[in-house]
Amino acid sequence: MHYRNTQVGWAVLAPLAVALVVVGLAAVSSAEGAFGAAVPLVILAFVALLFVSLTTEVDEQALRLRFGIGLVRRNIALADIASWERVRNPWYLGWGIRNYGRGLLYNVAGLDAVEVHLHNGSQLRVGTNDPDGLCAALSGRLGVPAAPTDATRAVASRAQRRYVMASAFAVLAAFIGVGIMLFTQSRPITVTVDAQGFAVDDAAYDVRVPWSEVTSVELIDRVPHMSMRTNGLAMGGILRGYFRSPELGNGRLYVDTHKPPFVLLKTSGKSRFIVVNVADAGKTRALYEEAVGAWEKGR
Repeated sequence: MHYRNTQVGWAVLAPLAVALVVVGLAAVSSAEGAFGAAVPLVILAFVALLFVSLTTEVDEQALRLRFGIGLVRRNIALADIASWERVRNPWYLGWGIRNYGRGLLYNVAGLDAVEVHLHNGSQLRVGTNDPDGLCAALSGRLGVPAAPTDATRAVASRAQRRYVMASAFAVLAAFIGVGIMLFTQSRPITVTVDAQGFAVDDAAYDVRVPWSEVTSVELIDRVPHMSMRTNGLAMGGILRGYFRSPELGNGRLYVDTHKPPFVLLKTSGKSRFIVVNVADAGKTRALYEEAVGAWEKGR
């Protein structure tokens, strides 16, 4: 008989729903926010439709898995299945589609699953709220499952070792990458004011603007309100990179918000503003005076 079971992915939908609410509130706060939130709103809604549920079917030809609206699916021919068993996933495997060391896990909620062993030695796990029913459906089509062979176990063991090594390497690489980023962004910027223009030398976000594009130079006590970070670093009070302001448009920040004042350059170029300060307030004021003098001569 045809077996079919659909499990709703509450574990996936709950955080997506929270994210949709948060982004939606940001979208209605201002016109700039609405524009910036449109893309993430569409992406979150699409992901929700993709993984709203997991439907598992067993028919005459295959074990069929289908997520949500059906764009993500997998079919495993019954002739390729050697055995299966009910298992319990550890909590840290999470939900969605992911490698669990011996194959791919397909899951949208809960910890119950059925592990399926294939004749070629590979494996997969199907998360389900009806593991006994799925095992019975497979038994009804294929009979009593055979015990995994030594060759099958060896393939699974090698896959597990590769997964552990790859995961350890990925974690190490991520830590190294984050460390390098934090180190480079913790380095002080270099600001250059000359007859040609204003330049900021930063590890990742260099900029130079000619005086002909600068429309004003101001000394301000507070960084203008930013509606979003488009490409940059925001760590504590350190803001560096590309940001968007509802009043000023797209621009760049190189500031420590805890150490006013700040030099604000408004421009007619692609970056509509540049905000800079240095660690010492007196040096920031001196930088402002130098920039004003050079701008008045070079514009």
